[in-house]
Amino acid sequence: MAIHPCYWVTLALALSACSQAPDRAVHTVGDYRIDRALRDTTLKACADDPGALGNTPDCVNAQSAAAWNGAGGLRNLPPMKLDPSKNPLKSSSAEPGTHSGDSRLPP
Repeated sequence: MAIHPCYWVTLALALSACSQAPDRAVHTVGDYRIDRALRDTTLKACADDPGALGNTPDCVNAQSAAAWNGAGGLRNLPPMKLDPSKNPLKSSSAEPGTHSGDSRLPP
């Protein structure tokens, strides 16, 4: 006895309806950008257990917010207060509008 093709279609639809829905993030990237404590707590949890949490939606959102906010970057540092007299590209003997030192720079 042959099985009708509609049986296989019905079976496939029934099994796909029973599959687990993908995980959704509890917090958005915007939430993590606004709340630094929440972002830091989530990033620490993700770093402590990357095997279980590393690619979860909340870890991805927290990492994205950290990158967006420049965590660990130069953006949050105070001015460096460099001494302009020690600029290697500026020479006292050079004429205005010319560069000395690096020949790759345009005049």
